[in-house]
Formats: sequence, C-alpha cells, structure tokens
Amino acid sequence: QVLGPLTLIVDAKRSWGVSRISPNPGHGAVRIEFELPGRAMIRVNILDVQGRVVAVLANGVSSGGRHEVKWNPGGLKALMASGIYFVQLDWGRMHSVARFAFVP
Repeated sequence: QVLGPLTLIVDAKRSWGVSRISPNPGHGAVRIEFELPGRAMIRVNILDVQGRVVAVLANGVSSGGRHEVKWNPGGLKALMASGIYFVQLDWGRMHSVARFAFVP
C-alpha cells in the first residue's frame, strides 16, 4: 500500500507478539493478549517508563498459539503513578513491546 512518499510493507509472516492490551487506558485490571509461533521459554513483564520491571506476569515454558494474561495491580495501584507503561514479551531471542496508559 502506498501512502504518499512512503511505502507501507505489512509482514504477514509475523504471527507472534503482543496483539492487544485492554482496556487502554487501564484503570484496574488490564488484559494482555499475545501470540507465539511455537513452544518456547517466555517472559512477560510490565515496565515503567524508566525500564524498571513493575510486575512479572509470566516466566516459563509456553505452547504456541494465542495466550492471555491479566495484570491487576491490586495494592500497587495506590503506589503507581498515572502514565505510560509497557508490556514486554520475550520469546527466545525475540522481543515484542507494546505501550499502554494506566490511570489509578
């Protein structure tokens, strides 16, 4: 698809990574959906804007396909500032990062 002077190339082969974060902005529990191409060791983290790990949502072997994890800051909610946070999915040597807004 051509958009003015730029050409948009859609990589139809990429079938893994963070696919959806909802609600966004989050006010409480946040649902994170992601896809994996196959069985592998994964880690799913919530990061603040300074790159510090706020929460580890998954850390272990996971099968391929669609997955969902929920992050509910619970008691952390009172300690967290409103702002931008990131979901980081590490799959083998690959990384997928998506951002979302959080408003306690």
